[in-house]
Amino acid sequence: MAGCSSESHRACEPYCVKDVACGAKHTCALLEDGSVWCWGDDLYGQTGSPVPPANQIYDPTDTIPSVVRMTPEKVANLPAVSTISTGANSSCALASDGTVWCWGRNNAGDLGRGNGADADPHFTPAPVVAISGATKIADGTALLKTGIVENWGMNDSGQLGIGATDSDVHSAPVPVTGLDSVVDVSSRGGRCALRTDGHVWCWGNNSYGALGVPLPNGETYSANPVEVIGLTNISVIDGSGCAVGGDASLACWGNNDQGQMGLGDDASPVMTVPTPTPIPNVQNISQVVVGYTNNCVLLSAGQVMCAGSNDSGELGMGYTSNAVRTFTLVPQLSNIKKLAVGGQFACALNADSQLLCWGMNLWGELGRGNNATAPVAPATIEPVKWP
Repeated sequence: MAGCSSESHRACEPYCVKDVACGAKHTCALLEDGSVWCWGDDLYGQTGSPVPPANQIYDPTDTIPSVVRMTPEKVANLPAVSTISTGANSSCALASDGTVWCWGRNNAGDLGRGNGADADPHFTPAPVVAISGATKIADGTALLKTGIVENWGMNDSGQLGIGATDSDVHSAPVPVTGLDSVVDVSSRGGRCALRTDGHVWCWGNNSYGALGVPLPNGETYSANPVEVIGLTNISVIDGSGCAVGGDASLACWGNNDQGQMGLGDDASPVMTVPTPTPIPNVQNISQVVVGYTNNCVLLSAGQVMCAGSNDSGELGMGYTSNAVRTFTLVPQLSNIKKLAVGGQFACALNADSQLLCWGMNLWGELGRGNNATAPVAPATIEPVKWP
């Protein structure tokens, strides 16, 4: 019919989101057009914008003012991007050409620029030196198409996986010793890799059982990769740690001080789980996300379940409370295709490519144009907040 268009308008346009990553107090989103936008705490330049925001607040736990960016800001000077990752106070983008670009805090060589540690902030993205052919990234970690893993940053607890520890700043990437055929990597809480055979290997600090295997002589770290006990046929990993099996079941290990593993151990809380433990009452999992004090899982039906700290409503239940030690369904969320969990907040990307965030908003990490107390149930980032 004359005057009609075959093209339908999407509710997310022109800000349709493809990927999302959450740091300790900031958020980044990759749009379908290949651009990256960030918001939240910007003290170290982790939002990637050199334009000073008007807002500064004081961290209630410190006297250092935090620079707060309350609405999404486009990160300049990036090539076409395929995926993104965040550290606590830094951000990285994997470019379509296999290079990795980072910005934010660099006090421990976190940005991989090859020039040691230098003064923050770093607002402008720059490439990680000597990295090409990367296929996946995590904080301070890149997986290359050859199946090799390269790390950069500090190595005082063996977190580079090079067979020894030192106090140097390794601002140029180095390959992990004796590890190949890797298909996925993660680095929150510890560094781990999933190999093609479905087995998981971790290295670095073993606080709270982060490596998933008891170390000899009470050692507190491993500078070499060690195989996580009892995990086979794994398809998805995150942090230190959780893993999804080929049957879409969940096993977790490490820190459980907030009940984030969802063991249901209310009567006798277990603080540390040194080896992988099957998690009850969750199945058909397509993604698991290990946060700082809470974990969330995405079910194959598009629903979300979370467990752990809920001081700021970060579990999305519609209320604040003490820790919830059982995975509980997040109401109001459906048709979700990607999750990200930050310090005390979380975000979900729905099938319509719209982003919903909830929980702590003190640093503007929810992108609502303010840092007021946030609704504790999920709510879409309002389109008017996008420039």
